[in-house]
Amino acid sequence: DDYGLGIAVDANGVYVAGRTFGELPGQTTAGPYSYDVFVRKYDLNGNESWTRQFGTTGYDEANGVAADASGVYVAGDTSGTLPGQTSAGVADAFVRKYDSNGNEIWTRQFGSTFLDFAYAIAADPSGVYVAGSAFGALPGQTHAGDYDAFVRKYAADGTESWTREFGTTQGDIVLGIAVDTSGVYAAGGTWGTLPGSAVNSPNAFARKYDFSGNEIWTQQFGTTLEDSARGAAVEPSGVFLAGLTLGALPGQTSAGLTDAFVAKLAKAPPLTPAQAIQALIESVVALNLKNGTSDSLDAKLEAAEQALADANNHNNAAAVNVLEAFINAVEALRGKNISETDADALVASAQQIIAMLTG
Repeated sequence: DDYGLGIAVDANGVYVAGRTFGELPGQTTAGPYSYDVFVRKYDLNGNESWTRQFGTTGYDEANGVAADASGVYVAGDTSGTLPGQTSAGVADAFVRKYDSNGNEIWTRQFGSTFLDFAYAIAADPSGVYVAGSAFGALPGQTHAGDYDAFVRKYAADGTESWTREFGTTQGDIVLGIAVDTSGVYAAGGTWGTLPGSAVNSPNAFARKYDFSGNEIWTQQFGTTLEDSARGAAVEPSGVFLAGLTLGALPGQTSAGLTDAFVAKLAKAPPLTPAQAIQALIESVVALNLKNGTSDSLDAKLEAAEQALADANNHNNAAAVNVLEAFINAVEALRGKNISETDADALVASAQQIIAMLTG
């Protein structure tokens, strides 16, 4: 048995990675009764450049491969202990980097005390991003329940930059990841409701992080049946997801039991009213005007916070009333404690949120 499970391309060639139950030509099996990882490079005309087979005496596979100017990265999972590494649990995730000639640069094996799998990988000049699922708490992280999704970044030299484990009390997994100049996009499936998402599970989802690991947005979407995103790609006009659904996505027709889908998301999905109010609060705080509680933005900040609470409780009418009072208070301070430009921005933001709340 041999499986090609990931592919990548750069100016130097094409890289394919997967698992093999035997010995590929010129290679040696690490576990004679289980799968090994393989990575093979072809030039752009299809001529083999090199092959690398590696693993443990346990089960090993590669699920993804990525390439950049500094080398080739392969990600997967192992039930054993890779050379020079330490096993964390029953099964661990791993990342290995080769140079363009097939020389190993570094390997990182990691995980919780239970089962962990790396399913997707992407690279950019700052490093490499690996994503998958964790059945326990990764180091420094908190386990949400069942199996969690995770994204981890390594610098090009193999130093861990950050890890984000997230999910619901049910199952969550990342199966695709992509990166561009604005951030990192993780795509997968959840059996629960991710924070900030609509209640409609199990669904596909996409989440964007900045390069420091801060969450920018999360979008969860799908049908009343099972949906999951299995791959992600990004370019200037948006984020593209591919996956499967057991239902009929909005505006679409089901062809059978399980259908494939391709979906395009905007890079910056529209904010919910609650998210927009939170952004307004952050704008107020950023002005940092301290002129006394009675005649500064302190009271207006409190009003915005009340509007956020009302919006979170779906009390739109109350939130609108509070926001209208916020606008009146800002107008009273226009040209005094608040500049004309800042007042215009605050009023416009509040009016936009009111329009969202009133449909």
